[in-house]
Amino acid sequence: MIKLFCTSLLMLAAWACPGFGECRELAGAERAALLAMAAESDAHWDAADAARLAAMFAPDADFRLADRVAFDSREGILGYFTRSFAGRPAGLHHVTDIVALREIAPGVVMADGHVRLERETADGGRELLRRFVNHTLVVREGEGWRFKALRAHPLPAEPAPAG
Repeated sequence: MIKLFCTSLLMLAAWACPGFGECRELAGAERAALLAMAAESDAHWDAADAARLAAMFAPDADFRLADRVAFDSREGILGYFTRSFAGRPAGLHHVTDIVALREIAPGVVMADGHVRLERETADGGRELLRRFVNHTLVVREGEGWRFKALRAHPLPAEPAPAG
């Protein structure tokens, strides 16, 4: 499933950016705005603020978590996060590391990232609970940006040993 999805993304990128110079890695203010958007989404997740988190998605956005959770609207995404956050223990954190931001068309950016779900420990540290690789289409909406499509693929909590 992950191989099929990654192949599909590569085909989309090849279609949208057939020449090496046609896609560009974002820099400057655009990059800063999208990195701030990722940090804002982490903060809303940490605060269990489903309404603010869902508001970051386009009205017709779609969200896929592995092959078991799928929503095709901001309202569906709001419902998912509302249910997900209900009764959630305190001290959980969503940490996003963006590894690439590529403009694939005017006002359309493919964001690739890694996400860690962490729990605060008694000694003030954090314990890794889950890891994901994320692929997100972000679209310009007015002066800002919205998540249009998000794919989150779970990874093993601990990376496999090298060798």
